[in-house]
Amino acid sequence: MYREIKVLRESKHENVVNLLHVFRERGKLFLVFEYQERTLLEKLQLGEGKRIQPAAVKHITYQVLRALNFLHSNKVMHRDVKPENLLLSKNGVIKLCDFGFARGTRQKANYQYTNYVSTRWYRAPELLVGDAIYNESIDVWAVGCIFAEILTGLPLFPGDSDLHTLQLILETIGADDKLRGLPV
Repeated sequence: MYREIKVLRESKHENVVNLLHVFRERGKLFLVFEYQERTLLEKLQLGEGKRIQPAAVKHITYQVLRALNFLHSNKVMHRDVKPENLLLSKNGVIKLCDFGFARGTRQKANYQYTNYVSTRWYRAPELLVGDAIYNESIDVWAVGCIFAEILTGLPLFPGDSDLHTLQLILETIGADDKLRGLPV
């Protein structure tokens, strides 16, 4: 949690949730954030078949990419980008939240991170196969999955396991010769 607090204190941006206060009471640490109306996930669930207009999809995606550009420029990977972690104000401003999995990026080549990050449906293929050497592109992959979901109203790769999710990805985008040897 201390790492999350550090990242949030250093991440002042229009599209990153604002940490207002941190306090300890009875041995527990509390974080106070700015209020936002709901999450993007709630908006998608409330839609019940209604699609978000293309202009709104573009605006949402743009804001998420702005937040990630800011984080990545400051050498931070979010590692858990998903609709539930995108807060939406009544004015249509998106704020990226939940920095529990966030990590600073390393300059050292082949630095290994934990491969258990992000929610499966938004997890990049390298994470699904257990690769511990990755970079900020995993956040961008998640944005692509979210973009497709808010455009169509349906999750892009709703696998019920890592292997099933990888299979859905390969069925959708195809596999080049290097990937054909994977057991799917």
